[in-house]
Amino acid sequence: MAKIILLATLLIAVCHTGQTQIVSSSGQWSKDGTQLLSQIQSHLLQLQTIVSDHGHLFMDIQKKINNLSETDKHLSRNLTDQEQAMLKDIQHLQRQMVSSHAKMTNVTITLKDLSSAVSRMQKYTDQQNMFNLLLTDRINLLTKLALYSQYQTSYYYYVSSTLSWDDAANYCKKIHPQGHLATIQSQGENDFIAKLLPYGATSFLGGHDRVQENKWQWENGETFNYTNWSPGEPNNGASREHCIIMYQNNKQWNDAYCTPGNSFVCEIDS
Repeated sequence: MAKIILLATLLIAVCHTGQTQIVSSSGQWSKDGTQLLSQIQSHLLQLQTIVSDHGHLFMDIQKKINNLSETDKHLSRNLTDQEQAMLKDIQHLQRQMVSSHAKMTNVTITLKDLSSAVSRMQKYTDQQNMFNLLLTDRINLLTKLALYSQYQTSYYYYVSSTLSWDDAANYCKKIHPQGHLATIQSQGENDFIAKLLPYGATSFLGGHDRVQENKWQWENGETFNYTNWSPGEPNNGASREHCIIMYQNNKQWNDAYCTPGNSFVCEIDS
């Protein structure tokens, strides 16, 4: 561009040069004029070439500008498309979040239902275990009752183990909640129990006077309505005989030491 300006300036300067410097007085071109004209023509050619080159350069630049403009439009379109795609992705994620929240709510409800079901099953299991224990106890009781002898509404069981009167009473209570040492309220019951004893046995019954001397009572609290003492009994020998025993051989009673031990008869009220 600077070169074009320089050549243009030179041409303007030449044009303003007087004719006397270029044309002779006879009207013919001087030698200097001819040389100057040649130079001008040469510079014009250069100027044309430069202008042509710059025209091509300008066209290239314009083309690049146009290309950049198209690229900018393309980028703008791409950016808009990306924004739209991103917006769609965000909306999709939002829908997924709403759906996930709904699913989580359903899962929470399901977990609560499962927890309630587990609690009910645990309660049922506990009840079933309790039922099984009761059934086992009933089977054990029936098994024991098979060894017991029934008289009217009670069951009786002879225990050959030798225990003190207190230990014998506790033993009978452990057999059954309604268990206690045997009580006798009639001659028939007395004879029935005597038949349970093996030959020659001496066994504890549930009577005692340990609360008040010679005031006999049954261990389970029943009224003392019947007695079958041996002759001369009870005599409270050595002032230490406070528990009732029965002799198998004569079916009669005697007051005896509560310790050491004897065999005994348990009774279970039905």
